[in-house]
Amino acid sequence: MKKSPLKEKFESLNKDSPNDHEPQVQKPPNTEIKIQPLKENILTTFSKSFLLILFDFFDPMTLVSFGITCKYLHEVTSHIQLYKKFCIILFSNKNPLPFSSPFTILQEYINKNPLEFDEITRQRANFDIRSLVWGKNNYLDDYKTPSSFYKQFGNWKNCFLQVPRVCLKGYYVLKEKYIKIGEKDFNQTYDPIIIVEYYRYLRFFDDGIAIMAISAMKLPVDKVKKMFKKALASDEAVVENPLNLFLNQNTTKNATRQTVLKGEYLRKEGKVFARFCSKGSSVFEYELLIKSSEEGKNDKLIVENKINRELTTNYVLNDNDQRASGVKMFEFKKVKEFGLDIKDMRLKNVSL
Repeated sequence: MKKSPLKEKFESLNKDSPNDHEPQVQKPPNTEIKIQPLKENILTTFSKSFLLILFDFFDPMTLVSFGITCKYLHEVTSHIQLYKKFCIILFSNKNPLPFSSPFTILQEYINKNPLEFDEITRQRANFDIRSLVWGKNNYLDDYKTPSSFYKQFGNWKNCFLQVPRVCLKGYYVLKEKYIKIGEKDFNQTYDPIIIVEYYRYLRFFDDGIAIMAISAMKLPVDKVKKMFKKALASDEAVVENPLNLFLNQNTTKNATRQTVLKGEYLRKEGKVFARFCSKGSSVFEYELLIKSSEEGKNDKLIVENKINRELTTNYVLNDNDQRASGVKMFEFKKVKEFGLDIKDMRLKNVSL
């Protein structure tokens, strides 16, 4: 009898070994890999005039990235005319100031306490509070950088790299300390000397706002970001303890307290002039000199003058003799997320 095709196929499968049905992996042939030199960069085949037109659409960081690839592109990206538009964006605008002044708290204090101030002071405070804070009616003209200041840098590229300016994509930090004499007890024969250390955090914004935070302890970067974020969102000019940091029950409140002061800043040549609100009728004034550890970094602020001014009844600003002769210095700490807070879209790509 002749077997059916299905039965023959079934018997043939039973005769095959199990290994015959496993997939066969083919081994690649032993071919030797030959490393060939790269072909000529296509950008180097273009003329310099064409590359200058192309690179004119790039931001400074992109120009630097192209400039480190080869000698030819480094020569093209170093052309002085490429940096002209960056300098115009950075240095041609006048000093910006926020539309809503944080010194309205001072204006409210003067109106609530009219007996402490004379009539002229009250009129100046209600007409333009900034003229009272900055000391003059034409304060914007007094802090304007003359065009002759930029001529010393020679060309547009040197102007972009060497002209001092504040960094917006981060914050500055300063460690300060002072000595005070404590009270002795019955077991001591002399008064104890106590060294107190604290930190100042300073941040600038492109619209003229400046925020200074004072903390009794060194804060990590994430806490500093959170502190500035809360202070910026708050309507108050003076924010006490925005982080609510309390380490444990044995830690005193003063050891973890932070105070955030809002204010404004103006630039003139290589200096920054800042004013910060305080409680009552006092104003904190800073005069800072911009310095760089490397060309174009602008990562240091030397305190040339620090004054706590108190408005008196004859609208004279009195000094409290808290001058620092360039011995204290803020150091810059870059934070990438702070670049998102820049409101001027032109400054996002050219700011440090």
